[in-house]
Amino acid sequence: MIPVFLVVGLAFDSLLTALASVSASIWNNRFALAVGIFLLAWASLQNYDLVFNQYKKLYDLSSWNTSEMGEVVHNFTALTGRSDTVWLVGYPHWADSRLVMINAGFPLRDNGILPENLQDTLDGPRPKLFLVNRDDFAGTETLKSLYPEGWIMEYKSKYEAKDFMLFFVPAR
Repeated sequence: MIPVFLVVGLAFDSLLTALASVSASIWNNRFALAVGIFLLAWASLQNYDLVFNQYKKLYDLSSWNTSEMGEVVHNFTALTGRSDTVWLVGYPHWADSRLVMINAGFPLRDNGILPENLQDTLDGPRPKLFLVNRDDFAGTETLKSLYPEGWIMEYKSKYEAKDFMLFFVPAR
């Protein structure tokens, strides 16, 4: 990036120097200054739009809403007092369970579980929560068979097509 900035800076300096040196008039210096301010302001506005509007929109559409999932995990943990009874059921190309837990406030815990290991969660009488991909019908059916007393609901995300399922198992 350093060579790019150097080339842009040298080109900008050359343009302003050429504008100011057309004649020795003070108006040419002021005109060069005005052009320089205009170009800097225009570039700043373009970069602001690119980073904070266009990039943010594309990022929101292409990344998973792990902050919302983390908020759900955080709220469940605040209610139950335990973070070890919350799991994110693995599904191809879905959210990173470590990032969900970081957003929940537990940076050293990974709550990911593969569908074939769901039977390992049967121990313990405490309430449990599973975050399931909306398209993971096999995982949902496995949870329903393991926990017939459990219930499922869809979490409506503020981001388009980023909804996910919550499977809650009450305390036994």
